Amino acid sequence: MAAGVETKTQPTGFGGVVGNKGGIAVTVKLWDSRLTFVSAHLAAHQHKWLTRNRNVREIFRGIRMANKEVDVHLQSDHTFFLVRCRLPATTSVSCR
Repeated sequence: MAAGVETKTQPTGFGGVVGNKGGIAVTVKLWDSRLTFVSAHLAAHQHKWLTRNRNVREIFRGIRMANKEVDVHLQSDHTFFLVRCRLPATTSVSCR
C-alpha cells in the first residue's frame, strides 16, 4: 500500500529563482520501503557539463523532505534520478 506521498521542487535557473531549470522530487512509502523519484531539467549543450553537475548538487542539497537536515537521496531506501538535457545527436558523451 502506498502512503506518505511528499513532493518538493528546487529551481536552479538564473539566480536560483527562475523556474526554467531545476528539479522535482516525489517520495512515497510503498509497503516497507521509501522510494524517491527525482527528475531534473538541466542546461543544454555538451560544453555546459560543469553547470549541469553544479545544478544536480543544488537539487539534491536543496530538496528537503521530512528530515530537513538530510539530503533527499539519503532519506530513502531507493532513489531514482531522471534527467533531461539537450545534446546534439552526434555527441558521444552523455550528460556526465
